[in-house]
Amino acid sequence: MAYKKIGVILAVIIVIALIWFGISKFYANPDTFLSKQTIKNQIKEYHQMNVKKIQETIYLDDAHVVIPFISETDKYALAFWQWKEAEWQSIGHNAMGAYTIWKVDDQNYLIWNVKPNDSLEYVDLLGQREREYGITNGNDFYHPEIDMTEKLNVSKEVYGMKPLPSVWDKVIFEFQPHEPTSTNEMFHFQSQPPEINVGWVPYDSQDQILSVDNYFSGNSGGSGGGKIVHIFRLTEDEIK
Repeated sequence: MAYKKIGVILAVIIVIALIWFGISKFYANPDTFLSKQTIKNQIKEYHQMNVKKIQETIYLDDAHVVIPFISETDKYALAFWQWKEAEWQSIGHNAMGAYTIWKVDDQNYLIWNVKPNDSLEYVDLLGQREREYGITNGNDFYHPEIDMTEKLNVSKEVYGMKPLPSVWDKVIFEFQPHEPTSTNEMFHFQSQPPEINVGWVPYDSQDQILSVDNYFSGNSGGSGGGKIVHIFRLTEDEIK
């Protein structure tokens, strides 16, 4: 009987130790980030691109890392890692030569890696919506005009990161229209505000918009998860 009790006690101690080990590992501080070779291997495995050059390791915080890189096909791209479940996980990429917004906690970061262009002087990040008003089910509605601009001087910065003002949080993540999820919402769906047009526009030193022929971002795909939003190029016809 005594041996049986000792066995039960030992089993309980082992279970508690395993639980403690698992919890402590899960909530452990992030490890040192991956080696360059591991980064290249994961980009090849998860995003099907061979890396020619890793340009830099950009830490948004201890648990979120961006790698700007150049592929062997000369695409200027971004790859994203997050410390999750006690390991560094590759969670997305952008190989369109464009711009990405990543929301980390309560902060939005604008991230880019764009192929150098002698004509490019700066880029405007735009958030625009036309004013709208009307009547739905006998109720008046009014959605005010939105016209926001964030300027980036990128003539000498091929890649980089910039924290965005908090107002962009509402523009990108809260003001987008959504499908009605209930019968009650169906009655109000027609009065939802129209989608905000968010995108980027390249300019030369004479404040002229660069044409698609002069500044083309490429046609490679991008992926992402969670709160990663890829921002696309706006043409002159799409700008108010």
